Amino acid sequence: MNNMAVLLTRTDALPGDTVDAMTQMRAQLVHIVGGYGAVSLGIQETLEEVVYP
Repeated sequence: MNNMAVLLTRTDALPGDTVDAMTQMRAQLVHIVGGYGAVSLGIQETLEEVVYP
Protein backbone atom coordinates (compact mmCIF):
# COMPACT_ATOMS: atom_id res chain seq x y z
CA MET A 1 0.00 0.00 0.00
CA ASN A 2 3.00 2.32 -0.05
CA ASN A 3 2.93 2.81 -3.82
CA MET A 4 -0.37 4.58 -4.28
CA ALA A 5 -1.08 7.48 -6.61
CA VAL A 6 -3.93 9.89 -7.16
CA LEU A 7 -4.82 9.98 -10.85
CA LEU A 8 -7.43 12.26 -12.34
CA THR A 9 -10.06 11.76 -15.00
CA ARG A 10 -12.84 13.78 -16.54
CA THR A 11 -16.47 12.81 -16.04
CA ASP A 12 -16.84 11.35 -19.51
CA ALA A 13 -13.29 11.01 -20.87
CA LEU A 14 -10.27 9.17 -19.54
CA PRO A 15 -7.05 11.08 -20.37
CA GLY A 16 -4.37 9.08 -22.14
CA ASP A 17 -1.82 10.21 -19.56
CA THR A 18 -3.91 8.58 -16.83
CA VAL A 19 -4.13 5.30 -18.76
CA ASP A 20 -0.39 5.43 -19.45
CA ALA A 21 0.38 5.99 -15.75
CA MET A 22 -1.89 3.13 -14.68
CA THR A 23 -0.29 0.82 -17.23
CA GLN A 24 3.22 1.81 -16.20
CA MET A 25 2.40 1.28 -12.51
CA ARG A 26 0.61 -1.99 -13.30
CA ALA A 27 -2.33 -0.77 -11.21
CA GLN A 28 -4.22 -3.58 -9.52
CA LEU A 29 -6.77 -1.59 -7.55
CA VAL A 30 -8.76 1.56 -8.29
CA HIS A 31 -10.87 3.60 -5.88
CA ILE A 32 -13.33 5.87 -7.66
CA VAL A 33 -14.36 8.89 -5.63
CA GLY A 34 -17.38 11.05 -6.37
CA GLY A 35 -19.96 8.65 -7.77
CA TYR A 36 -21.45 8.65 -11.28
CA GLY A 37 -21.84 12.43 -11.22
CA ALA A 38 -18.05 12.73 -11.12
CA VAL A 39 -17.00 9.61 -13.05
CA SER A 40 -19.38 8.05 -15.57
CA LEU A 41 -20.15 4.35 -15.76
CA GLY A 42 -18.34 4.24 -19.12
CA ILE A 43 -15.14 5.54 -17.54
CA GLN A 44 -15.52 3.02 -14.71
CA GLU A 45 -15.77 0.21 -17.26
CA THR A 46 -12.71 1.51 -19.10
CA LEU A 47 -10.75 1.62 -15.83
CA GLU A 48 -11.69 -2.00 -15.18
CA GLU A 49 -10.11 -2.93 -18.51
CA VAL A 50 -6.87 -1.12 -17.64
CA VAL A 51 -6.41 -2.64 -14.17
CA TYR A 52 -4.19 -5.72 -13.94
CA PRO A 53 -5.77 -8.78 -12.31
